[in-house]
Amino acid sequence: GSAAEALVYTNSAEVVAADQLDPDSTPNDGAGDDFASVAVAPVAGGINLVTIAATDPSGAEDPGATDPAQFTVILEEIADTDTTVTYTVAGSATPDTDYTALTGTVTIAAGDLLAPIDVTVLDDLDLDPDETIEVTLTNATGGANLQLGSETTATVTITDDELPPVSGSALIE
Repeated sequence: GSAAEALVYTNSAEVVAADQLDPDSTPNDGAGDDFASVAVAPVAGGINLVTIAATDPSGAEDPGATDPAQFTVILEEIADTDTTVTYTVAGSATPDTDYTALTGTVTIAAGDLLAPIDVTVLDDLDLDPDETIEVTLTNATGGANLQLGSETTATVTITDDELPPVSGSALIE
């Protein structure tokens, strides 16, 4: 057939109510059998959704050994070509102060479904509340029939390691 022809698969099965036995106890003999059939027409060139998740949603400052955070961009179906995904970055954390600035693009290699966006946490000396980094997918190019899915934004949190100053007075003997 030509590429324009729709493929249709038909399947049938005998339907027996859960509270009844087959009236004649002989499946598929046509006597007292009830059948239902379902036709499925695959859609040529289906949509390939691109989504994001915070796969390691927390990072932490720690002198000498910071704990990174991670986002993962996910392609629903494997593509034959590289898929480039662009994104914006927002949140209360400051790039190049609280974490190494992110590039704004990530590539899912042909044949893969996932691409990580690693967040390298920087240990500043500021006493900070927990700070967030929010990544929002903006576009996907390269593969066939790409579309951003419903999960286009994910957030990670960076926790601080500085202790608040001690208030009051302490008696040291």
